[in-house]
Amino acid sequence: MFGAERASRISPTRSTVQRDMVFTTHNDAPIVPPNMLRLLWATANRVTRSGQTLGPEQRISVYQALMSITMHAAYQMFEEDSKGSITEGKWADLVVLSANPLQVDAKDLQDIEVRATYSRGLPIYHQ
Repeated sequence: MFGAERASRISPTRSTVQRDMVFTTHNDAPIVPPNMLRLLWATANRVTRSGQTLGPEQRISVYQALMSITMHAAYQMFEEDSKGSITEGKWADLVVLSANPLQVDAKDLQDIEVRATYSRGLPIYHQ
């Protein structure tokens, strides 16, 4: 529909990082079901749901992708004083994962499992 050249520039995350801009990576539910680990994987790898690589030159590091769904998202919502990082005095909204996303190959991010979730310090889900 857009053509390969234009489609490769959809969500130009590498260009945004190079310009030192704050950006978020997010889902537009219910169009795309919310799955942050898959979104992290797609952002770092630039692979579509159909398995096509889209704009590989726009790939960013897993760390940069994590920032876009945590600290940058809190900043965008004007909630950086209470959310976005695990810091004393902030709400304890977090997940416990089966592996550290920063220590696995980006292509394996989808294999990480959510073991537990907490909201405001209270357990919501535990595997």
